[in-house]
Amino acid sequence: MKDTNAAVIAHGFFGKLLSIIGYFLASIFLFTMFIHLIDSELRKGLDFSTTVIIWVIIAIGGLFIWLGRSHKQRVRRFRKYSVIVAANAATSLHDIAEQMQTSVDFVKKDLQKMILKRFFTNAYIDMKSNQIVFRSHPTMSSGSAIHTPIPPQPLRSTLSQCENCGASNQTGQSCEYCGTPL
Repeated sequence: MKDTNAAVIAHGFFGKLLSIIGYFLASIFLFTMFIHLIDSELRKGLDFSTTVIIWVIIAIGGLFIWLGRSHKQRVRRFRKYSVIVAANAATSLHDIAEQMQTSVDFVKKDLQKMILKRFFTNAYIDMKSNQIVFRSHPTMSSGSAIHTPIPPQPLRSTLSQCENCGASNQTGQSCEYCGTPL
């Protein structure tokens, strides 16, 4: 739960930070460009390279705004997924997609990103059954999915990702979750 909450909080904070930086850059340099266009004396000193630099910085500000929004939207979707999975006990990607009013493919990719970013801990996407699978059953608490603790296992030095279900595995012959050879 601590990993999940920390990942979600960090992601939300980073999204807000990116948005603030983006709005700051875009507004300052848009204002600068506006002043240069209005003031004829400043316009004379405005060469092509300066104009290009200003527009590039405005574009970077726009990119930061977009990235910030996408981070914040992912956190909102995580909270919705958590409610669907925990309160409705839905683990089928089809059921989740139906409740989210989006495509199964989008839900699958979105959940996989969230699993990799540690929004959902002890979870993976089972590609064969098209479900999100938890090593322990999720429950609801303050809007996020939490899981009962799993006894710690000794760490091995090498991890590999299953090509079938995307789960991270300790080095071995086959995936710990779906059985696919690694």
